Amino acid sequence: MSEEYDIRTNLDPGDKPADVVLVGQVNRVLQKHYPGWFWYVEIPPNSGVLIVRNMDTNLVKPWGFVIHLKDIHSDPTFKKVIWAGGELLERYNLARGRVQAEDVVLTHENLNRKAQM
Repeated sequence: MSEEYDIRTNLDPGDKPADVVLVGQVNRVLQKHYPGWFWYVEIPPNSGVLIVRNMDTNLVKPWGFVIHLKDIHSDPTFKKVIWAGGELLERYNLARGRVQAEDVVLTHENLNRKAQM
């Protein structure tokens, strides 16, 4: 079974094929470096940017990252994507790398705490 979790469901007939391919590539890179996390990757039409969110943590605080497409096109190894994915996990005090069961529990505890506020 594949560990890819691209939940992008808002594909539009106007999406550029190259953007659709890039979304898949970025998702694969994130899953390779941070396996098991639930990543959302999108390129809004005519935006010139790539948006990535971690959906496991998105309900706690809706942080994500935006990278300009020109920066990705000049970075064939996706170093900026790898760095940004790890940075996003660290914002939630989660370790870079494979998702662990305690990470999911911690995320849900944070979510419960936020709901009680």
